[in-house]
Amino acid sequence: MKRLDLRMTLTEPTVLSMTAATTGAPTTADHIPGGRLLGWVASRLYNSLPPADAFILFHSGKVRFLDGLPLYDDKVAGLDIVALPTPFCLAWPKEEADRQAPALADNLLAADTGSDGVVRASGGHVEGRARQPVSPEIEWGRKTAVNPDSGRAADTQLFGYAALRAGQRFLAGVEFDDGVDQALVDRVSGLFPNTIHVGKSRAAEFGAIAVEALADDQAPRFDALLSGPPDRDETILWLLSDLAIMGPDGGYGRVPSGSDVGLTSSHAFQPDRSHVRTATYAPFIGTIKARMPQRLVIRRGSILVFSGCRGDPGPILRAGRHQEQGLGRMWVDPAPLLQGDALGAWDLHLRPATMPGTEPDPQAPPYIGRLEQARDLDPMRPLIAAEEKAEDLRAIYRQARALNGPAHQGGPKPSQWNRVRTAVAKSDGDASLRAALFNGDHALCAPKGKQDWGCAFAHGQGDDFVSWFKGAFFQDVNGAPTNQLNRRALLIFLRLAADVAREALDRNADRSRGDRGEDVP
Repeated sequence: MKRLDLRMTLTEPTVLSMTAATTGAPTTADHIPGGRLLGWVASRLYNSLPPADAFILFHSGKVRFLDGLPLYDDKVAGLDIVALPTPFCLAWPKEEADRQAPALADNLLAADTGSDGVVRASGGHVEGRARQPVSPEIEWGRKTAVNPDSGRAADTQLFGYAALRAGQRFLAGVEFDDGVDQALVDRVSGLFPNTIHVGKSRAAEFGAIAVEALADDQAPRFDALLSGPPDRDETILWLLSDLAIMGPDGGYGRVPSGSDVGLTSSHAFQPDRSHVRTATYAPFIGTIKARMPQRLVIRRGSILVFSGCRGDPGPILRAGRHQEQGLGRMWVDPAPLLQGDALGAWDLHLRPATMPGTEPDPQAPPYIGRLEQARDLDPMRPLIAAEEKAEDLRAIYRQARALNGPAHQGGPKPSQWNRVRTAVAKSDGDASLRAALFNGDHALCAPKGKQDWGCAFAHGQGDDFVSWFKGAFFQDVNGAPTNQLNRRALLIFLRLAADVAREALDRNADRSRGDRGEDVP
């Protein structure tokens, strides 16, 4: 089996709504569902593949797009720790329910632990070293829907939303069975690094996620997770993703049998030993703009116990329906963790990349890294960067008029900046965006003459509007393409740039009327 591990960094708040309701308290997923990654890859590859290859890649279950799990930044060890869904067999006394620290929880799966008068785990994630809770940060807000006819706020269309805060990181992945053609593996791998857009309100500066592929020496070792026979003659399954099983009437089932979860028919489900929560939802398919039939799933974090031991010692088991979307992934017999009175420890982390010549400075104080990280995650930073660039652009418009004469009307017009903003909001990948803006005679920023993008504002070579815009956002200090485009700052800047261009046109018109002796208001 081949595996492509992907590290996701949210560059914009991301709305992954858990319900289609527009009223009441909004909710969002606390992870990146694998179906969102599948949908984005399908939007890039599905129509270009032969039907047989498209079926293998997106429908057969031989290729699985895994959920994005939260990453916990262990500053002491300098590692990104992979957080797993909190097992539902944990519980706390009522007086300690507010804390809900997994390291202090009672394990109800242990034989000598009672279940009366306790608060049970109901969700969230836990990292394995110190067994601390990992809760992705969520922000709430309100917006007004836009009337597509007028372009203004629609009456009585105020709605609330919950979104994962920008700056957070997740670990996702794509698994390929051994029989999958290497050409298909290369097609998927070739899409990354990239910026994907998922979730709701993608055109309103939500849902941008920078995705990078991890090297083999960086990827976490799921195949090295602890797995051993429990004290009893049983098999324990810890659900790392939702599980959908077939019901007796052909729909979705509630009570799993051994064959439903990849065991044998002789393995009988033990409901009195299991800790199960269920959920129902109806996925929305954006391409056809319709919801799929409602599905019933056993929630991630559930603990399923079956009688009889499992022969295969491998730690990861996959079973059930919709495996192509990451469902049905289970940790088998994590017995050393779950057979005691408390949750045991485990290790699952990303190893840092080792590049020659990039060893950290041993003299640098550790707080320098924390300050740089706080600066990078500052929600005001994109706004400040955009306003600084807008001030530079305002000066460039003045320089262009001084260089080319009072009657000069050069530089991009407000409509041209707005067209660029639309292209940025709708594009998915940084490379395709660069091509649409700068490559070829029909690119949006291609100079058509000295009155638009090709307008000079100084005498040096490359001192025109298109060169300045490309250098400001799409190149590093050496002129090479940037590794990661700051789209949030770019979108804010483009909105300001249209205002700056409008100011320049109005100022030039006023001066032209003054030069002709007309009254200027």
